Amino acid sequence: MLNNNRFRLKWRVIITAFMMILQIVSMVFAVGFLQKDFIWLYSIFEALGVITVIYIVNKRGNPSYKIAWIVFILTLPVFGILVYLLWGGQRTLPYQKKKMNRCKQHFIPFIKQDEQVKELVTYENNVLSRHSQFLSNESGYPVYSNTTVEYLSPGEIFYPRFLYELNKAKKYIFIEFFIIAEGKMWNGIKDVLFKKAAE
Repeated sequence: MLNNNRFRLKWRVIITAFMMILQIVSMVFAVGFLQKDFIWLYSIFEALGVITVIYIVNKRGNPSYKIAWIVFILTLPVFGILVYLLWGGQRTLPYQKKKMNRCKQHFIPFIKQDEQVKELVTYENNVLSRHSQFLSNESGYPVYSNTTVEYLSPGEIFYPRFLYELNKAKKYIFIEFFIIAEGKMWNGIKDVLFKKAAE
């Protein structure tokens, strides 16, 4: 599987490099040979770029991510559009989709909605009910009862509490993270995880 991933990545890099060369060649060719007619050809690519930009703007996603692609595509339409088709859009590759679908089929039977819990939320707080329904529809997970959430901010409050909760763990530890880097925080967490693994 790892070799297949590298193979796919290698081909995407090769195609991207080829399209970059094509952008440069097209500009040189246009300036050297097309001259007056170049404006019409470039206008077509600009129009395609605008259509791509409209598609990106209307997609759901991170605005800063969108802006980077918009600037790139409008600056270099030939190269930008094709690179977006290869690397942009935050698409899931086919082999990843298959893997995710297998996982999904495994856990779907365990995430059925308890209608009593749903009705209880509606009865207790109608506004909260609409929020929970939206989140449930977007995520695909049901609404649960008997759960608690505690928001800890800033990090100076969160970190000692986090280590404390990790040390209390008896059966398993689930951590969701975005970035891991060597440093005081991660080293402290890693020490606890090693200790718990040894237990």
